[in-house]
Amino acid sequence: MSELPLELEAALAATAAALDAGDDPAAVAAARRAATACAELERQGWRLEPGLLGRARALQDRCAAVAGHRMAGLVRELGTAARSRRAADAYGR
Repeated sequence: MSELPLELEAALAATAAALDAGDDPAAVAAARRAATACAELERQGWRLEPGLLGRARALQDRCAAVAGHRMAGLVRELGTAARSRRAADAYGR
């Protein structure tokens, strides 16, 4: 049996852990490993067994939720910085 399904699950778990820890570079690296494993599974025509598929989906959903929450926070921070910059520019005139 190929190790690819387990590699996918491990990479998704590593992505989730890195996102939880706030380690963006590690999350990106782990997400790339997950994408590579997923692409190879598809290329080889794999069908994941239901238990693994459920776990992988739950991990992927968790990663998407955490990443979405962090992106929303970044958008808020960028908006605040832009407003502060405009206020500073207006004050400087």
